[in-house]
Amino acid sequence: MAFREAGFMDIFEYRYWDNENLCVAIHKWLEDLQNAPEYSIVVLHIAAHWPTAMDPTPAEWKQIAEVMKRKNHFPFFYVTAQGLASGDLNKDAWPVRHFVTERFELFCAQSFCKNFGLYNDRVGSLTIVSRDNYTLVRIRSQMELAVRETWSNPPRYGARIVATILNNPAFFAEWRENLRAMAERLMLLKEKLKEELRTLGALRSWEHITRQIGLFIYPGFTDSQIDYLMKKKHIYLSSIAQINISLINSQNLTFIAQCINEAVLSNPEDMEL
Repeated sequence: MAFREAGFMDIFEYRYWDNENLCVAIHKWLEDLQNAPEYSIVVLHIAAHWPTAMDPTPAEWKQIAEVMKRKNHFPFFYVTAQGLASGDLNKDAWPVRHFVTERFELFCAQSFCKNFGLYNDRVGSLTIVSRDNYTLVRIRSQMELAVRETWSNPPRYGARIVATILNNPAFFAEWRENLRAMAERLMLLKEKLKEELRTLGALRSWEHITRQIGLFIYPGFTDSQIDYLMKKKHIYLSSIAQINISLINSQNLTFIAQCINEAVLSNPEDMEL
């Protein structure tokens, strides 16, 4: 939507997700990048890829970078929750840094809504990497014009909070530790949910939910299973069945696992293994 409103007309999707095996479809992804017109702008979502909660591995990122360099594609990274994906800020930033090391020019849009808890302020940043200062000066002038036309003088409260934390060593260390603790809790909840489902004897494998990262899990429910959970059990999901794992706790874990198991058992014929 953002690109279309900016005047781009030729907008295409690349194949990213293997819905049968519930994993990144790296070969199809690379094929689509190879077949895309040269000098395409490619949006790359990292730190808990939306909506599947599964990013490529470092080895897969290297393959993506190789194809994009060969085709002269321009990377536009979108980082949604750095630090909350793996618990490690540097690990979550690795794909962007790898592309910079490979001498790509790129844009990196980053949201601070999730990892700073600033949803109402919608705080973020745009990092621009260029090979020469002259290009950066020209880009900056265009950005200033776009900002002036879009909001001119937006509220700065959220941005000041982020700047204060990032520029104070003690605050930064505390924030980084908080991110690590939250990420570990999310990982533990995924493990507990998987084990609970195994205990119930669920008909499908749930290994994929512990390979997923960040705030969400993408279970791979079918439409009928989503419908069962919402109408029969009043567990309300998005239309693509994402679950915010942070909403699961010791009080509701068993109930949610039982409902998921019932949903799968009620529709075994369209179960996606």
